[in-house]
Amino acid sequence: MNKATKWIVALLVMATLFSCRKGYPVGVDDPKDPDTEVVIEGAYRSKHGEVTGVAVEKTIGPEGGELVYSEMGMKLKIPPGAVDKPIKFSVQQVTFPPADADGLAAKRVGLAEQAPESIVSEIYRLLPEDVEFKEDVEISLPFYSGNTFQQGTQRPVYQDKHGYWHVLTAGFQTNFTRPITVKTRHFSDWGVNADVILKRTGKEVLDKGESSDFRLIYTPIIPQDEMDEAIMGTVVGFYADKIVEWRIYGGEGSSAGGKLTGGKSSTATFTASSTYPPGGGTSAVGVEVVIQLNDKGALIRLFDYVTVLHEEYCFGLFGNGHISLGEEKVEVSGGTESVYLNYYGTRNDRMHIEAPHSSGKQVFGEKVMVSHYQRLYFNTTYTNCVPSEVLYCKGDIVFIGENEGLISGDIKGEMRQRKEGSYYCFEDPTPFRVEFRYRKR
Repeated sequence: MNKATKWIVALLVMATLFSCRKGYPVGVDDPKDPDTEVVIEGAYRSKHGEVTGVAVEKTIGPEGGELVYSEMGMKLKIPPGAVDKPIKFSVQQVTFPPADADGLAAKRVGLAEQAPESIVSEIYRLLPEDVEFKEDVEISLPFYSGNTFQQGTQRPVYQDKHGYWHVLTAGFQTNFTRPITVKTRHFSDWGVNADVILKRTGKEVLDKGESSDFRLIYTPIIPQDEMDEAIMGTVVGFYADKIVEWRIYGGEGSSAGGKLTGGKSSTATFTASSTYPPGGGTSAVGVEVVIQLNDKGALIRLFDYVTVLHEEYCFGLFGNGHISLGEEKVEVSGGTESVYLNYYGTRNDRMHIEAPHSSGKQVFGEKVMVSHYQRLYFNTTYTNCVPSEVLYCKGDIVFIGENEGLISGDIKGEMRQRKEGSYYCFEDPTPFRVEFRYRKR
């Protein structure tokens, strides 16, 4: 553990909130009344999430075995002798849907609607919960990459049946980008928490003059009788006297412009310039906070991004990646009935859009077409080898409207890649979604 990490851990321990508990510790039921709920002042308590996607299941017996949930590194390892009979184990991802009816049901019982905002991983439900293991089992938990939290300060967490979140303070291994590995005999909903994290609480995409807020938070912990566990407290703003400065990553002179206000506060606001940045496309603006835990400690830098829109742009998701086009140039042509748009990027890539001049939704077809080229050619119009009947992918274009001569729209659907060396054969569909804007010529 490096010096900066040690100071973070020490700081969090010094900031520990002590609880006023009623009854037995969390996770230990009163034998006279197993349904008795425990109240812990200052602790974060939420409703349980809902499983999503397909569960990965595997039956493992006394000989031991391994269940691999994802290529990202989430897996469960049962050592030999941990169980005395074959048991079907399962792992499934958990999500927290938006609150319904303003979250009134959860508020009535004092539960938050969402998982802690300091969680930096997916959350996984391990079943069955009632297994009595004779040996510790091993859970590997991958976490997000990025620069919004200090690497090496992640901890595994799990949620108990009362909704409280337990933080492990020992008994696990982490090595920066590798999954956290924890040994336990407890199945529940597991994830990874970051002690200190920079959160963007405002909009991710900004037009001219719009603002987005950022917050530097940390997670207090409430010690329990168990030496290797604590209860997660409600996240709070980081210590103002430990914040050196907030700044735009790359300096105030970045091409997108804008202003950042923050000072010594745990919150900051970035405001985009009141005029569009030069050229087309989008600009990623980094917001950085610098903290120092003591006079001699190393500076710790955390940063996140917002996307600033230029006057004309085309950006969004293509397959598993992000795309942004228009930086090189934007061409607009067509007559009174249709519009033809070409957004050129800086890597010899291009997005072509053609559709009739019409408001509302227009489904891909003979007169509504989108293509994308970046070494490989994709199109919403394709042929299925032989016979070469013209077919159309699923999807549509929506022209949202016009404002000050700027027309914006949204495209959602699928494209197919033309097979290399063939003119009539195309691959399986690739999903995409982009937003676009152009100035009426």
